[in-house]
Amino acid sequence: SPEAACRAWLLALVEAGDPEMTKPGYLQQAQDRFGVSREAFRFVWAEATRGHPAWTASGRRKKQSGGN
Repeated sequence: SPEAACRAWLLALVEAGDPEMTKPGYLQQAQDRFGVSREAFRFVWAEATRGHPAWTASGRRKKQSGGN
C-alpha cells in the first residue's frame, strides 16, 4: 500500500539520523512519491518518529555550531 511504502521510507530516514527538513517538507515529498493523504502521513509520521526526539520537536531547527 502507499502507506506501507511511505512508512518504510520514513523509517529509513529516521534511522539515518536527524531530520534535514521540516515536517511539511517531508509531507510534500511523501505526497509526491507515494500519493498519501495528509491524514495518512500524520499517522505514519507518528509511528515512524516515536522515540526520536529530534524528529518530534516543534519549532525551528537548531543550527549546527561551526566551532569556536
